[in-house]
Amino acid sequence: MYEDFKNEINNEQEQYGKHEFSAEQINIPTVSHSGSSKGNKGIKVFCIVMVAVILLSGCFLGGYFLGKAPKSNNIHVFDYPELNLQSKPQNSNAASSSELYSSLSSSVVGILVYNDKGEMSEASGVVYSEDGYIVTNDHIYSTVPKAKFKVFTSDGNEYDAYYVAGDTRSDLAVIKISDKVRLKVSPFGDSDDVITGESVCAIGCPNGYSAKSTITCGIVSVPKVRQSITSSYSSNFIQTDTAINPGNSGGALINMYGQIIGITSSKIAATSYEGVGYAIPSKTVKRVVSSLIESGNVKNRSRLGISYVFYNSAMAEINNMASHGLLVAEVTSDSSLYGKLKKDDIITRVNDIEINDDAVILDILEELKPGEYITLTVLKQSGSVENISALLLNDEGSSSYINTDTSGSGGDFNFPVG
Repeated sequence: MYEDFKNEINNEQEQYGKHEFSAEQINIPTVSHSGSSKGNKGIKVFCIVMVAVILLSGCFLGGYFLGKAPKSNNIHVFDYPELNLQSKPQNSNAASSSELYSSLSSSVVGILVYNDKGEMSEASGVVYSEDGYIVTNDHIYSTVPKAKFKVFTSDGNEYDAYYVAGDTRSDLAVIKISDKVRLKVSPFGDSDDVITGESVCAIGCPNGYSAKSTITCGIVSVPKVRQSITSSYSSNFIQTDTAINPGNSGGALINMYGQIIGITSSKIAATSYEGVGYAIPSKTVKRVVSSLIESGNVKNRSRLGISYVFYNSAMAEINNMASHGLLVAEVTSDSSLYGKLKKDDIITRVNDIEINDDAVILDILEELKPGEYITLTVLKQSGSVENISALLLNDEGSSSYINTDTSGSGGDFNFPVG
């Protein structure tokens, strides 16, 4: 039997190549027995043969499976840039406006938005990653169908860029410089650290996309205020009296410690208003922009799938409503509330919090993710009160970017101006 086994091994060696192993090479331990040396020798030979069989079998099987495995064809896993928000420095001296401009102006760019028909608009942008991702506003191309982009950096260079993605609700968009570049990224601060009355500055290009950027300074009027700027949804903004002029859209709002705390978006342009400008908080930028780059839409932003009108206590009294709250106007067919809520039902509480302002429900939605539940207290038309559980849907959003030929007039975004 042993001879047959040995012959089989010899045949395999001739077929696949001869491999010789010594006890030292395979590190076989010496075993001491009280029997004869002949018996010890036989055991050693048997062990050597078995190890050789195992090693040869491993080589053959490894080669077989490697041959069957799919070939890697220069597969590249993309690293999507993600924003890291820095806390406001403690016990640190504030910089002067000239020091801030010297430090951060190279991270702000001018943008020319144009198409083959000659329709144009101008804007600013902030460098999001050193390889050429630029964050700006979604409204900058709303009047320029099939928009193309040129980016002008502070060192005087001009680059072609292309549209990546945009989101009307947050008024954020991303474009990407086509060439290989290495740009300066300035630090982003945490907008949750912003307080009323603190000094801030805005850097942008109101004098033209190719002109040197400018700096204007003021204070934070309100760190967090809800406004409907570019869509029917309201979003949180930083309100500031810092001058934000046409062409500043997409520029940087910075604190006095050299941190970008927001992306300038708009101002109210009316004779009865002065010094009311808005910037998109950096916390919103972090949540939205990395998702736009990675997937082309917004992930993990929730919605209920209803439309409503908020009535405060005075308006409810004037309109003979049974209660103040959110008067339901419509329920979409994909909402978990479809068939449970009816037109003119009144939502009075959400998660047992009284709705004295529509910001109550919107702030709750912003803190939760799709797939989670909230509880609505609803005053039905019949007069009964019900608690209804609602599953949150994903709000991917949409962009004002138009990739088809339409009749557009071109020009700047003019209400609110930014």
